[in-house]
This record gives sequence, structure tokens and C-alpha cells, in this order.
Amino acid sequence: MPTRQFSLTSPGNASDGIGAVAVSTVRPSFPAGHGRRFWLGHKTYWACQIGGWGGGLLLGIWSELMKPDAPPDAVQGLDPVVFVSTGMGLLISHVLRWVILHRRWKEYRLPALVPRVLAASLAGAAVLAAVTMPLQSWIWSKAGPGLVSLVIVWLSLHFIAWSGIYFGWHYYVQLQETRLQQLKMDVALKETALASLRSQVNPHFLFNGLNALRDLIETDPAGARAVVTQMAKLFRASLSSGDRHLIPLHQELETVEAYLLIEKTRFEERLPVRSSIDPAARDTLVPPFLLQTLVENAVKYGVSPSGTEPAGIEYTVTLEGGSLVLTVRNRGQWGQSTGSTGLGLKMARERLALLFDGKGSLTIDPGADGLIVARAVIPQSPGLN
Repeated sequence: MPTRQFSLTSPGNASDGIGAVAVSTVRPSFPAGHGRRFWLGHKTYWACQIGGWGGGLLLGIWSELMKPDAPPDAVQGLDPVVFVSTGMGLLISHVLRWVILHRRWKEYRLPALVPRVLAASLAGAAVLAAVTMPLQSWIWSKAGPGLVSLVIVWLSLHFIAWSGIYFGWHYYVQLQETRLQQLKMDVALKETALASLRSQVNPHFLFNGLNALRDLIETDPAGARAVVTQMAKLFRASLSSGDRHLIPLHQELETVEAYLLIEKTRFEERLPVRSSIDPAARDTLVPPFLLQTLVENAVKYGVSPSGTEPAGIEYTVTLEGGSLVLTVRNRGQWGQSTGSTGLGLKMARERLALLFDGKGSLTIDPGADGLIVARAVIPQSPGLN
């Protein structure tokens, strides 16, 4: 089986024959079934084919005309084998492209790819020699094992060079696409960090936090100092996570606990919190402020500022089937007016899509009996632990 390569491209970009040699690991580069582009190629591909083989043909004609013993009418006397071999070379290389796409050679690493390219090049050279050598009577009459082998090796170099250019072009395109996706991911992460910071320092949050501090300063100075400490932790985490794609789960849990401690000073007994964390998951990596965003969303929708009834919040972290699952449950009415813009959840979905190539997910289920369930699934791999 081929070793899967890393690619941030969508599956539709690789089936047309001009995509890229993968650099790291993920999804197959060629979808099931053979479309029109598989068989015919496209404009860029044929521009390269005609340019390459046409250039070789012109070089062959030029070398014939530059021979010292070439007659004045050398153009009229050009050997048709030059044109036949060029046409056959173009056809065989096109068949080689079919093999590359159908067998998904772009998903192989270099040690597995090289012998396949060499074998295909030798096979193509043997076919080309078998077709063109009988047309050249002076070679065919003197053909022996040594001459045939030399011709096949010479022709093989043409197909090896063709393969090198083909895979080199794909590698270049993939590298550019990967860099573009990396830039998009960096921008999204920075926007998320800024959005998180804005949500923490917005006037409502500061007003409520300062009110809680004012009440605690006289009645519970130690509690007031604790609230200031938790607020400092939140701000520090928000500022320091801007350049980090993933952080250990235990750091994210510290941010969540700091946020909940501040909110408990506002809502007191109305905000009971339960949590369950799989010990094996504490060192796994998660996007910063992902769980905190889900918990903050639960507080906004689950606790009414003017109500009196408790609204419990529960968050759990488990490992299920090779994925890290973050689940937050709260009671409330999904979609009610809370003043929230929904930017945090939108950015969380975009980060999951960019970081995990569309394999991560975030869903909000209104559920039954007024229970809202937010569930984020983060695929895990050996490189993320």
C-alpha cells in the first residue's frame, strides 16, 4: 500500500493530472473513477507535452541539418523516423501519466517511487525501441544485444527526465498550495486570538467583573484577589496563544477553570459546573481557546442574568476511536437573544477545518428538553501526542 502524503488541497484538484507530489500525509490525491481529464489531460499539461517533445523534435532536426555531410536538400530528405519516434514518445509518456494517476504514485514516498519510475521508463523505452528500430534499416541490420541495450538505456533517460519534470512540477504546485493554506491558517488563528481577547475585554465583561470585584473588596478581600488572578490568567492566555496552533489540553483546562471562577462570582449557586476529563487525554493537543469558547457559549445561553434558577453546565473530554471529543452541555434555548455575535463558534469551525484538513468538526445540537449539546471532534495522530 502507498504511504499517504500530506496535502491541504481538496480532492478535486488532483485528478486533472496537474496537482502536486505530496509532501506530508493525508487524503488520496485522485478520486475514484476516471473523468475526462484523466484520459485527455488539460491545456497546461498539453502545453508542457507539446513544448517538451516538440523541442526535442526541433533539436533532432537541427542536429541532422548541421551534420558536415548533410546535402543541400537535407530538409526534404529528413528521416521520417525522427517524427515517428517523437510521436511515439509523446504517446508513451501520456500512457505513463495514466499509470501515475491510476496507481496513485503521487502518494508514494521517494524510496518507493524511484523503482517504479525506473521500471516504467525501461518499459516505455523498450516499446519505443521495438517500434522505431526496425524503421532504421542501418541500425536494424547491425542490431545486437549491446546496441539494443544502449538504445533502450538512452531512450529510458528521456522518460526518466520526463518523470522528473512531471513530479517536480507537481511538487512545486503542492508546495505553493501548502504555503497558501499555512498563511490562511495563521491568519485564522490570529483572528481567533483577537476575537477571544475582544470577548474577554468587552465592556459587559469588564463591567460585570469589576462589579464582582467591588462587592468582594470589602466583604471578601481574598476572593477579590482570586478574581483578579483569574482575569490575569485569561488575558495572558489570550495574548500568548496568538502564534501557537495547538496547545496541551491541560493548559486549555486552566483557561476554562479561570473563566468559570470569574463567572461563578457573578452567578454563585446559579452556575453549578461538572466536569469529566479522561486522564489519558490531558497531554493531547487542542486549538487554544476551543473548549473555553464552547464553555463561554454555554454560560451565555444557559444562565440568564436576571433569572434565579440554577443552570448547570457540564463539560467532558474523552478519547473515542482515535479522536479527542470535547462535549459541553447546558440548559437553555438555542437561538435566544444574548448579544452574542456567534464569531467565536464560526472561527472555531474554521480553525478545525484548516488544522485538520476538514476532518475536525464542531456541531451544536439543540437536543431535547431544552438541553444544548456542543460537540467538537479533533482527530488524533501519533504526531499530535
